[in-house]
Amino acid sequence: LAAFQALRCAFDPDQLANPGKVMPSPRLCGEVPGPYRRHPLEQAGVAERF
Repeated sequence: LAAFQALRCAFDPDQLANPGKVMPSPRLCGEVPGPYRRHPLEQAGVAERF
């Protein structure tokens, strides 16, 4: 935790961003994902989803 705090202090010395938060929460923590929507590049056949 000390390493996280040192890194955080380097980028946010005034501790303005997310006060009280120590570790990042997992993606969609408490959120419900919506239906998958294809990216325009996927629709055009330029990119694919893996």
